[in-house]
Amino acid sequence: MVRASMENRRNYYRVLHVQPDAPAAVIKSTYRTLMQKLKMHPDLGGDTWNAALVNEAYSVLSDPLKREQYDRQVLRKLQRPDVSPLVSKRGHCLFCKSVFLIPSGGSTPEACTECRSPLQGMDSDETQLTLRRIASRIERTFNIQYYTYWPQSPHIAVAMDFSTTGIAIAGADHFFIGQLIKIESEPLSAVAEVKNHEAIGESSAPVRVGLKFLTVSFNLPRGTFVGVTV
Repeated sequence: MVRASMENRRNYYRVLHVQPDAPAAVIKSTYRTLMQKLKMHPDLGGDTWNAALVNEAYSVLSDPLKREQYDRQVLRKLQRPDVSPLVSKRGHCLFCKSVFLIPSGGSTPEACTECRSPLQGMDSDETQLTLRRIASRIERTFNIQYYTYWPQSPHIAVAMDFSTTGIAIAGADHFFIGQLIKIESEPLSAVAEVKNHEAIGESSAPVRVGLKFLTVSFNLPRGTFVGVTV
């Protein structure tokens, strides 16, 4: 298990996998899911260090006064104020919540510098055509690595039923509806949202998880690269 450092005063929103404008109910629900459903609590086999960091983040973001102070004093430093008039706006990685800057007249970077998740959009007809062409060439099943939070050692799963809008995987039973996960494989990298999950067979067997792509990057022939948001 990769351990996150408490000494660097991490982005607490990133630790809890919520947006900076997330309501209190979402923060509470996500915290419970991390500690119980995803078994981060030490009593359930979780790492003590990471559990302490999650508890630290929750203690701040669940308290309105502490959260307000954190947003004003700490989050502002993590996001770093613009130092150049050439910077027009900010964006953030959907998966790890790291902030990135978009230069004036420039475009969104291809990938997050923190977790390497794809960031770019998919506005052109050419991109849509390319995605359909790639989908027709991908094997019916292939192996993937996935992450449920960052940083983390990757989990292994089998991908199936690939399309230009989503994918299904067979993996461990530690998913919940609305969860965001990061996928890495030979044909693609993606950030995807869990839309459904169901048991495949016996209770100890893997579960089938339906995922909707939010951002996707595909490896193309001749070393070309396409980044998309679905």
